[in-house]
Amino acid sequence: MMQRHNYRLMVLGCSIIWLLAACGSPKYFVHAPTPVNNPFLKEKNDIQLTANVLLGEGIATPGLDFQSAYAISDHLAFTASFSKRPERNKYKEHDNIFSQSPDSAGLRYMRNNAEFAVGYFTPINTAKTVYFNMYGGWGFGKNIFTQNKKQEQAAPKEDVYRIPLQKWFIQPSLNFMMGEHFRMGVALKASWLQFQTPATSFTEQDLLDIGFSRYSQRTIFLAEPATSMQFVPENSPVSFNININLLALPADDDDHIMRSNVYFRRINLALGVMLHVGQLFKK
Repeated sequence: MMQRHNYRLMVLGCSIIWLLAACGSPKYFVHAPTPVNNPFLKEKNDIQLTANVLLGEGIATPGLDFQSAYAISDHLAFTASFSKRPERNKYKEHDNIFSQSPDSAGLRYMRNNAEFAVGYFTPINTAKTVYFNMYGGWGFGKNIFTQNKKQEQAAPKEDVYRIPLQKWFIQPSLNFMMGEHFRMGVALKASWLQFQTPATSFTEQDLLDIGFSRYSQRTIFLAEPATSMQFVPENSPVSFNININLLALPADDDDHIMRSNVYFRRINLALGVMLHVGQLFKK
């Protein structure tokens, strides 16, 4: 009985300590999902050009995303994409449930990514309303984090963390051509993201405290399911798009011994227009 009572007290004490520490902990987002380029190609010489604005968690001003796809045959295609995503977070340092600190900081992010892929597409039913696609490719980019600290007892301080990235991925998907005016695609992108050597003004201790140090020269696996929808007006070469991207894996990194403040963004929403270039030349 006494052992059970002591165990409950120990759990309660640990919970209170964790709560006090976590209340003021800033969150640093090491990665955010990028828009999946899942084109709706049907035949040779189909060309699609897409421009999107990016919305989602933490975005300060809408980001930009540009995608292209070209079918070199009735089954083979190339794709390319580029995205630029700004984000912003603010926090107060060392806040807890009993007191608040006058010290505060702002975090700005700029994520630049480019991807290139080659793939195969084919109809899988006789009506040619459902297409299977498989793309594989490579990408690169850079994440730039800027932290501006305002401290009551010291001058403002700015630190920057720049980390180059490389990515290899495979992307199976199914596209459903539901009549002339609506299309929907479902994709599951599996990626291997390599964080390379960063350039930073943060101290070594800062990197350890934040948790950035564990991502230097490290490769992680990402699972990024996505859904895309197209709305096509009558006799128009332009369609309107909604693209929802999620980050299912990895889970936020927490080793339960030294708690990391590094997290992952979980959702990206892209709204845009697609130009079907081939239709401009069809009568």
